[in-house]
Amino acid sequence: HAYPAAMYRAGACYADGKGTSRDVAAAMRWFQQGADVNDPDALNATGCAHEAGTVPGLARDYAKAGELYQRAAHLGQLDAQTNLGHLFEMGLGVIRNPAAAAAWYRAAADSGHAQAQNNLGSMYYGGVGVMLDPAAAVRWFEMGAAQGNMDAMNNLAICHEDGLGVARDLDHARRLYAAAAEAGHINAHNNLGFVCMQQEDYAEATAHFRSAAGRGNVDATHNLASMYENGLGEAMDLQEATRLYQKAAALGQEQSREAVMRLALSLAGEKEAVAEAETAAAAEVGAAVAKVGAGAHVSDTHWTVHASSARQ
Repeated sequence: HAYPAAMYRAGACYADGKGTSRDVAAAMRWFQQGADVNDPDALNATGCAHEAGTVPGLARDYAKAGELYQRAAHLGQLDAQTNLGHLFEMGLGVIRNPAAAAAWYRAAADSGHAQAQNNLGSMYYGGVGVMLDPAAAVRWFEMGAAQGNMDAMNNLAICHEDGLGVARDLDHARRLYAAAAEAGHINAHNNLGFVCMQQEDYAEATAHFRSAAGRGNVDATHNLASMYENGLGEAMDLQEATRLYQKAAALGQEQSREAVMRLALSLAGEKEAVAEAETAAAAEVGAAVAKVGAGAHVSDTHWTVHASSARQ
């Protein structure tokens, strides 16, 4: 007799290294056997492997992943319903169909799947596949956040920060961002820094921008550069600001590219002003103090606002 659920569990043990040494090839054999007899968890696991394309000898194949997710989704597997929604939303292996994506997200969200609740909230937030409805977005984000989903926490915080679908409340947004950041959400670290900056807590803002930048968040790198440029939370340092802007610009951050050019002009102006002041001082025989032009250009702050709502 075949026991499909046991096949999936055996595969999961090998995949996670629980009770045995980790063996991806053995895990895939068990998952495939379970998928062959329509175990929904094994179908989803095999679909994930085809979507990721990280299993040795198994090329990425979105169409195959979609086929497996669909079989599992029709059997009520919530992860598969969410994963299938993602493929429809992004047009991976299937014709892009936001309405179908929203329908699959809703199927899983109605059954309590936290990531699906977040993803459906994002559809309402952007009016993608459903009517634009910020209040509905907030409700779904709240459900996902209540289950500890860090994407939902971050997105709910965005709504509270911007007053979309709910009254604007920076303090509540800050608490939600902090919870998401503590759970490891990199964008939330940057967004938390942005809220701290709005509340003029510049030292705390700098700390969060630095944390997110250190983990590769390009917007946080830009924002940290802005702190150095404007002397907020750190002593003004146009050289360090330029270095950070250049780093972010190299990763494609458009505002940083503009900032690099702006600061190049500022630093050139500063050098010219210093040179002029030194010349004037030398000409003023007996002058007690040479008056040096400030030179450094402090522009309007060029911030990168919070990351747009995340789906997965």
